[in-house]
Amino acid sequence: EYLNREQKYFDDLYFERQKIQNDNSLSINEKSSKTGYIDNILETKGKGFERVMEQYTYVREKSAETKTKPVFINELVCKRLTENTSREWMYFTLLVALVIFSTSNIFACEYKRGMVNLVRCNRFGKARLIATKLLVTVTSTAVFYTLIYLPYMINFVNTFGTKSFEIPLYYMQDFSMLTDSITVFEYIVICGMVHFASAVAVTSFVFMLSLLTKNNIMTMIVSSGIFLVP
Repeated sequence: EYLNREQKYFDDLYFERQKIQNDNSLSINEKSSKTGYIDNILETKGKGFERVMEQYTYVREKSAETKTKPVFINELVCKRLTENTSREWMYFTLLVALVIFSTSNIFACEYKRGMVNLVRCNRFGKARLIATKLLVTVTSTAVFYTLIYLPYMINFVNTFGTKSFEIPLYYMQDFSMLTDSITVFEYIVICGMVHFASAVAVTSFVFMLSLLTKNNIMTMIVSSGIFLVP
């Protein structure tokens, strides 16, 4: 009923505009003045309503295709949550930078001070040393990941709530090819797992590079060139 009322409202505006244009008793300036207000409405609210109707049509078609209850989705909010490429790159780049600069020195310190000869001689041995350091670096990566991504998610929930989390992702037109009922929340979790796994992979690479070069500056330069620069 709401959409029908709005459609009638804009149809009346189009009719009124056409009526003014066809009125030969009005000068060009008078026509322009009278239609200016209508044009502003059609260019702002009218375009917005057209977008809503496109989404309405899409939602009904997708509902019939998937045999699920049709749901309107706030695409602007969900785009910010699922498709904000600049945010994803910015946060992930920051995470990788922290990993590189915190992990590069993981083996260099012992070699710089000759402590490695003492560490290897004790009961822990080289294997235990490497395993312990690897556990520490992976734990550090998990802490960095939480400190970077958690505040954003808390701010998003405080601003927009969690209602969008329950909606199947395919009700966004950008994900129209999806057929599985993956929700927005599940999509976020999957992306989060991919980002964390990628961060752990970077951590492992830097860890092994540090073990081979035994030099924190060289490890930083090579790691930055491979991950941060691209």
